[in-house]
Amino acid sequence: MHPKNPAILYAATYDKKRVPWQIVNGGPRTAIYKTLNGGKTWTKLAGGLPTGQIGRIGLALYPTNPEILYAVIENEHPRNGATTRQGFGEVYRTQDGGKTWAKMSGDFNVSPKGPYYFSQIFVDPKNDKRIYVTQDTFFKTFVQSARIANRIGWSLNGPTPRAIRP
Repeated sequence: MHPKNPAILYAATYDKKRVPWQIVNGGPRTAIYKTLNGGKTWTKLAGGLPTGQIGRIGLALYPTNPEILYAVIENEHPRNGATTRQGFGEVYRTQDGGKTWAKMSGDFNVSPKGPYYFSQIFVDPKNDKRIYVTQDTFFKTFVQSARIANRIGWSLNGPTPRAIRP
């Protein structure tokens, strides 16, 4: 929710099918939406966001400048010659209220576990270039130009911080 205008909201939808023997994570109805009128009408955002087989989405709004929004997205498209889908967590950023988005995570998978483990994203309220992504590992990242740099991760399975190298 926009901190100064509560009629401006962002929401993410999640299209999935879960049966006892299978989970089909994501689909074409998974998306990020924005309303300017308190939810009476919604606009599906695009402008650089992935399309197709998309899984869960987490959102984080920078309160000092609500035009800046981050999204962590499970992209289910096959990678590196794979023939089957594999969840791949990606971070996107908009600086214009959702009109255009830039992928910030490069080839780094911020959600390596799977679709049933949900990543959350948070932006430092005092620094829009510092974000935190949680899953089974906690990543503190610094955004430099058009990509994420200086990833530092802490495993939840142990007390020792370890650097995550690109």
